[in-house]
Amino acid sequence: MERYVGFSGKRNRCFCCMGKTVVDAEYQEEIEKARRDLRALIFNKTCAPIMLRLAFHDAGTYCKHTQTGGPNGSIRKPEEFEQSCNKGLKVAIDFCGTYTVLFDI
Repeated sequence: MERYVGFSGKRNRCFCCMGKTVVDAEYQEEIEKARRDLRALIFNKTCAPIMLRLAFHDAGTYCKHTQTGGPNGSIRKPEEFEQSCNKGLKVAIDFCGTYTVLFDI
C-alpha cells in the first residue's frame, strides 16, 4: 500500500510504503542543494537565531489530539506571522523568499 506524503506539482516523488519513505535520487539531490543553499544564507546573513525561531514557531502549532499543524510552512501566511507572538518573524520569512521560488516550494 503506497500513500502520498510529498510535495505538490511535478515534484511528487516521495511516497510512504510500509512505514518506509522512498525518495528517488533526483529528489534527494534537490533537497541537498536546498540544504546547502540555506546553510550558506544563514552563514552569510548571520541569521541563525531568527531562522531557528521561525522554525520553532512554525512547528509549535502541532496539536497532538487532532494531529494537525506542525512544521508545514503556514507561518509564511499573513494571518500567522502578524500575530503578536510571531512579531519580527517576517524578516526570516523574507530571507527564505528567494528559495521558495528557486526550489518551487
